[in-house]
Amino acid sequence: MSELDISIEFEGGLEHDFKAPNGLKEKVPAGMKLEELPALLSKKYLDPSKPTRFLAENGHLLPGILVMINDADSEIDGMDQKLSSGDHITFISTLHGG
Repeated sequence: MSELDISIEFEGGLEHDFKAPNGLKEKVPAGMKLEELPALLSKKYLDPSKPTRFLAENGHLLPGILVMINDADSEIDGMDQKLSSGDHITFISTLHGG
């Protein structure tokens, strides 16, 4: 199966949870949907023994997480859109201290 190269950025405190202040470069399977990416990232990068502000137990993003794909709100085309090589995904937590 072929893979896609994508870049991922985290904002609003998520960059600390993922220990990725400069973002990540990832290879994901061709045909992967945007809605599948959070679970893959959680499994790969987050410590399961620590509470998360990213993913609920059902595998869905927690409320307050905005997802941008190539600088456009993911709600435009939906989370079921397939990723493409070169996509830039940004996860932004709107629930952070001030």
